[in-house]
Amino acid sequence: MGPAQVAVFDVYGEISDGPPDGGFGGQSGVNSTRLIPLLRNAVRDGVKAIVLRVNSPGGTAAASAAIYDELMRIRKKYKIPIVASFGDVAASGAYYLSSAANRIVAMPSTTTGSIGVIAHAMNLQGIMDKIGIKDIAFKSGPHKDILSPYRPIEPAERAIIQHIVDEVYQQFLVAVSTGRPRQLPMAKLRPLADGRIYTGQDALKLGLVDQLGTFEDAVSDAAHLAGIKGEPTVKDYTRQTLIESIFKAASSWSGGIHVDLGPRLSHLDEVPLALME
Repeated sequence: MGPAQVAVFDVYGEISDGPPDGGFGGQSGVNSTRLIPLLRNAVRDGVKAIVLRVNSPGGTAAASAAIYDELMRIRKKYKIPIVASFGDVAASGAYYLSSAANRIVAMPSTTTGSIGVIAHAMNLQGIMDKIGIKDIAFKSGPHKDILSPYRPIEPAERAIIQHIVDEVYQQFLVAVSTGRPRQLPMAKLRPLADGRIYTGQDALKLGLVDQLGTFEDAVSDAAHLAGIKGEPTVKDYTRQTLIESIFKAASSWSGGIHVDLGPRLSHLDEVPLALME
């Protein structure tokens, strides 16, 4: 069998940024700093088309945008057609990055859409008052502890966060409209982008997806767009990398195995805001 003509990339789980060498037992979900180099590897290998196999509820704004930007770069610079295949869920940030595809294929029962941005905050002051705990903060400026859970959010802080959410939401809209200009010009997109979700069947009627079908249909579409004759050769870049990571972990074994099954949360007190799409 010759070199792969169609490269497949799994976009499974929550989308985020993270260490590029997490490897086996590392961070789960879609890591933009690992996926982007794999996309570039496929381009260097001379693949003729790319298929994204998407099953993700979304994730952080920056990571989703980074993957979208790389896909658009590949699509424009190298003229490599990209097809997104939606599984159970392809919502929010997953739809954001998928809008860089030339074509989107969904199942009738796929859950998609959820075009929007959200930032969460909580106020624990009432509980703390009941149990006699008081937070004392020493800060260099009035907004250094913005979104602190230990006090109510101030009106000025609410305005700051809402401005950020609105700005990133506008970036989301522009990205989708740029990636799908014929199907979703801005005037048509805005009424659909209020955060609601759609079935694949409804998404087809609204122009959010182009076709109902399976992953195999998406591969066939990608091969057709690339002008590939006959049955295309396919390589799954993300799954091959997982196998390589397993062997790498095994080769470095030194008498014990450590698997990190939990998210790394120690940085959340330093980065209090994560915009989710």
